[in-house]
Amino acid sequence: MGSVLTYATSKWAIQCLFMTVLLNRTLIYASLRRPIRLPFKMRAAMRIIPITMLVWQVWHMMYAMRCQTSVNFQRGASENGADVLFHAIGKAGSFWLDDRSVCEAIGMIPDAEWIDMASTAKDPEEKVPPPKGSLDTLWPLYKTLSLSQFVEVFCCSLMGRIPVAETGMTLLEHSLAFAEAEAQATRKTYRLETTNSSKSASEAEDEGEGEDEGEAEDARAEELEETKNDVKIFKIKGEKLVPSEVLYIAILSAMSHITSHVLAIFNLQTRYRLLATGFYGMAFLLGFAVALYYSGAAGILNFPTVSVVGFIPHLLIFAAISGCGAIYGMALMVSSLFTPSGRISFSEGFNNLRANHTVSSTVTVSLSEDFYTVLLKFGYVCLTAAAEATYLNEGRAVRVPAVTWLEGERQKLLDHRNRGNMAGQFATTGKGGGPFAMERKDFSGVVESAKDFRRPMGGRWIGAGELLRGVLAVVSRWGLFAAAKLLRRTTIEGEPDATSNLSDNDELEDEDYAPSEDGSGSSSSSSEDEAENEGSGRYSREQSQEPHRSSRSSREATPLLDPMRLAALLDPQCPEDRASARLLARHLAAPTPLTRRQYSATQLSGIAEEAALESILLHRRGESTSSETEAGAPLCVVCQSEPRTVIVWPCRCLSLCEDCRVCLAMNNWSSCVTCRGKCVGYSRVYVP
Repeated sequence: MGSVLTYATSKWAIQCLFMTVLLNRTLIYASLRRPIRLPFKMRAAMRIIPITMLVWQVWHMMYAMRCQTSVNFQRGASENGADVLFHAIGKAGSFWLDDRSVCEAIGMIPDAEWIDMASTAKDPEEKVPPPKGSLDTLWPLYKTLSLSQFVEVFCCSLMGRIPVAETGMTLLEHSLAFAEAEAQATRKTYRLETTNSSKSASEAEDEGEGEDEGEAEDARAEELEETKNDVKIFKIKGEKLVPSEVLYIAILSAMSHITSHVLAIFNLQTRYRLLATGFYGMAFLLGFAVALYYSGAAGILNFPTVSVVGFIPHLLIFAAISGCGAIYGMALMVSSLFTPSGRISFSEGFNNLRANHTVSSTVTVSLSEDFYTVLLKFGYVCLTAAAEATYLNEGRAVRVPAVTWLEGERQKLLDHRNRGNMAGQFATTGKGGGPFAMERKDFSGVVESAKDFRRPMGGRWIGAGELLRGVLAVVSRWGLFAAAKLLRRTTIEGEPDATSNLSDNDELEDEDYAPSEDGSGSSSSSSEDEAENEGSGRYSREQSQEPHRSSRSSREATPLLDPMRLAALLDPQCPEDRASARLLARHLAAPTPLTRRQYSATQLSGIAEEAALESILLHRRGESTSSETEAGAPLCVVCQSEPRTVIVWPCRCLSLCEDCRVCLAMNNWSSCVTCRGKCVGYSRVYVP
């Protein structure tokens, strides 16, 4: 509670509160109804002041960080491993000077003038100002950062842009970090020795120039012995020093502000935000990584708490991305050397990796985005990638032909008929008993052999034999046809005249039919005649033929099928007639009475399968439902907006579009969305 009150009453919190109100009012009163585009000179004039002030502050902080991490300043203190990095960064701004000159220039180590002042003062601890510390550079820097943020918000309001933090740390986070550094700052104690001798070392050297070297050395030894008893030792504490890690963060924040202003002058701030923030973001993470590597957890504690909370998660995410990238690089190298095609190809190995589809379909990166946003995007994809990415196992592509097999065969039949090729009448039938056995002729016999002129000389005799065989087949066929017709005519002439006795049997046909008790049925008059003739045992020709004539007349009067119905069965034209013809054929061909179950088991064989397939195609293509697009393709069952282009294995459900397939893969979906069966892969369907 005391720390909160201390911060609330500190100059950092007051400055932060003032800037919050100022920036909020700037957004309101500086916004325009129609945003303007400032010219180059105006942009440069508005941003040159914060750029100059930030450069001055960065120069001072680099001096302070180099001096604080130098060997001359630490003198016996344990050297931190991260100080090597910080010292190298600080040396970049003053590489032409040595460490002691830098420390004297910044005032963190007493120079000769300060030593003379301290030696002449009676009480150096009170009269002489103490050496400066690195904490003195933070407050001017914070005020400069506040001015820089005000200029940024003001320009963005005029141009209609949204102000974005370019450093990863806001003014509030900077105030918290600097306030914590001020509370934990320490003082360095300087130990000085002075003498009461009125002569200085330079005067002693001037007096000894004209004497011999031996006499000069004796004089110096005597002087040292005399002044040893007059040495005065006192200690002076310097100003507060903050950890070099805080200076490192402050320098990066100021440099990022400078880069942002320079890009804004050339109107490139939004276009290349990712590059600018990425460079300084990587520098932030590098500082944390170096401190963690050399000093462990203790090195992280030197950074401000607000920075640790904000950047350590980013560092862990970056480490995870780096690990995934290393695995990806090794897999890419191996897949490029051993490709499915057998040749070494980097592009083929790159396209064969599954991670390419995952990253490219889920992560979109733009140069106008912030580095930390892009880092979180990639980290989320790497850490939440599907462990069982069943919807990422792509199989062989499925290409749907333009027409079905049935339509292709029908088209062949129509083409064959349109060409007027009648040679197929006399050719042998095709192999097998499928639906189109009659259309798939085996032309390896008579017709095809007659067209082959590239045979040797023996082919003429083969052709003559085939011609003779064809002539014999035609003659035999016509001979059998004539013999069958002659036999049919002889049979018709040898039959008795059934119409001669029709008048004698009119009364028999008009009599009522009465069934007897034993189940047999006949008319009353015929039963009496049969009873009389049964006892005599002799039958006349007319009496023996009387029941035959009566039965023929009854069948002709009540036939089994009328001629029209019989003609429809022999030459079916509609699906109903074809079904009835198939049913009759099954009954006649069955050795035993055919049941409905037996008929259902055999009805989808041969031509029945063809007819069933044709009826299904016509029925499905004739439907017009709301779930179909203008092209007639069914829509995805998930989004109901895109056509289905993905088939799932092994259930073979065609129910998804490409976008929904990617969403299911990212959510680790392992079952089919239609039948809920287990999914092991998918294939893209290409419909012409």
